[in-house]
Amino acid sequence: MVLAIVAIVVLLLISLAFTAHTVQKYKQGVVFRLGHFVGETTPGLVTMPIQSHGLITRDNLSVDVSAVSYYRVVDAAKPVTTVENTKERLSQIAQTILREVVGQHTFDDMLAETNEINVDIKQMLDLQTADWGVLVTLVGLKDIRLPDTTSERWHAKRTHPLEMQLRNLQTLVEIGVKSLSADDGHLPR
Repeated sequence: MVLAIVAIVVLLLISLAFTAHTVQKYKQGVVFRLGHFVGETTPGLVTMPIQSHGLITRDNLSVDVSAVSYYRVVDAAKPVTTVENTKERLSQIAQTILREVVGQHTFDDMLAETNEINVDIKQMLDLQTADWGVLVTLVGLKDIRLPDTTSERWHAKRTHPLEMQLRNLQTLVEIGVKSLSADDGHLPR
């Protein structure tokens, strides 16, 4: 009789072990207690670092940039059915977008327009991940570094008089192109 009770208790413990699941913070879940629906767990905010090294700015400087993104799974079924390993895919696409956005800015602009760059990256990520049931809530550049060799080149470029003159001429050309495009490309007569 005691052996039968022990066997039943062991079977109950084993069945309980197979029914209890840990739901990670970023996943949505349904809660059942003793076979009855109790409620849902809502997804939490997930932090994901974006590591990219050796990005090239518009002024041909190599920079190391790291960022962080925060996202939330808003539709639990979509990540499971549309993309395999959501976090890894999101990391890959975030690195690609970071590289693309940084490449559109000069080093000086990148330092001055960090907030705008953060918004651009967030919007581009949202476009890519909307079909995955993922909402990117925030992106922030954390660290922008010049490698030692690039740093020396950048400082030399900024202090050399001929380089400064070339840079000023390049700025004037860019202003001229913008003013021509604003006038529909018509030259004054």
